[in-house]
Amino acid sequence: MGSKNRRANYDRGIVCGEGSDEVGFLKYLRSVYSSDPTNPKITNGRGGSPKKVVESIRKLPQYGAYSSRAALFDDDKGAKLFNSALVEAKKAPSIKPIIAVPFFEYEMLKVHGATGGILKRAKADPVVAKEEFSRVCDGSITGGALSYDKAFPKTLLDTKRRSSQWLDEVISLFE
Repeated sequence: MGSKNRRANYDRGIVCGEGSDEVGFLKYLRSVYSSDPTNPKITNGRGGSPKKVVESIRKLPQYGAYSSRAALFDDDKGAKLFNSALVEAKKAPSIKPIIAVPFFEYEMLKVHGATGGILKRAKADPVVAKEEFSRVCDGSITGGALSYDKAFPKTLLDTKRRSSQWLDEVISLFE
């Protein structure tokens, strides 16, 4: 019986988002693209730095038993922290890094179709990016999750993933 439980884990993946916005989006993608509402498991890296995200996924019980491991993080915390996270992620068993440049909310604004001044201000200031991102999602936070279904319907995601390597990598975690 014990080996059956261990074998079940080998067919499961785990994805860690840097913060609550990322986790909410990952859960939304799982509901849209995954045939299993519990796979992959999604965890919250509790913000901070990319290295903290990698460390938080490595601390999970039975971390090595997952068939796939991925971490979604930003590269806005400085080259030293970012490079350190990439080195740590490559250690066995490896974690696939999916990097939002410069950060998640900026990538999501691009996916949504923001252009010009909004994107320029958002890229320069993470606070502006978070405010604009909240507006895109109707500013509604329900139980900690933004309303991704209205702002990012599957048809939009399917179209945008063709031109966004970042979005394609994230969606592919759930297929």
